[in-house]
This record gives sequence, C-alpha cells and structure tokens, in this order.
Amino acid sequence: MPYQIQLKPNGWDSTVLTGLGTTEACAAFVAQESIPVEVVKKGKTVLLDARPFLQEFAVAAEDGSPAWRMRLRVSQAGSVRPATVMRSFLGERVPPGDLDRMVSSLRIARTALAFEGQG
Repeated sequence: MPYQIQLKPNGWDSTVLTGLGTTEACAAFVAQESIPVEVVKKGKTVLLDARPFLQEFAVAAEDGSPAWRMRLRVSQAGSVRPATVMRSFLGERVPPGDLDRMVSSLRIARTALAFEGQG
C-alpha cells in the first residue's frame, strides 16, 4: 500500500527537521537488514521485523516540511502500519522526549489501495 507522510514544522528544531527529510536518511533506513518495531497482537506487545514489508521509503518534496513516500507490502502473512515504521525511523533521529509527540503529529494518507501482486 502506498502512503504519503508529512510532518508539519510545528516548533520542531529546524536542524532535526532538515536531517529527517534527506535522501541519505531514507536510504540508510531502508538499507538496514532489520527494522525492529513493536506491535500489539492479541493484547501483547511483540517485536516484529518490518523490513520484509517495507518496499519503498523515500523523500517527497512538500513545501519545506519533511515528507516521505512509503510503500508497504500487504499479504496473507500480514503487514505493519506506516506510523509504526515511522516511529522506528524517527526514533533513531529525534530526541527521545520528542518521539511520541512527533509520531502523533504525522499526517499519513494512503494514496491507493493495492494487494499482493498488484501495483
């Protein structure tokens, strides 16, 4: 599933924002062998590798605000939520005290509906 994600510059440190919206930051994130994320399944928090589900993660130009394009694989084996993947991406790059507020201020929009084997 393709998504468009944007972070409005709502009082965030501009140097942090600049670092988040770079091709290098996206490439380094995608190059990881494993992207551990926490998900809740049947009431329990479990660690899952999001890397097999992440097909694309790239910078998208958006009026000076950090913005990204993300494509996640959805199959019978499951998927992950874009906000969960963004928490992992941001968690490596922003001060820990800002992470929850930053993740909650992301604007995430699905741009199409596609299933395994489709676009």
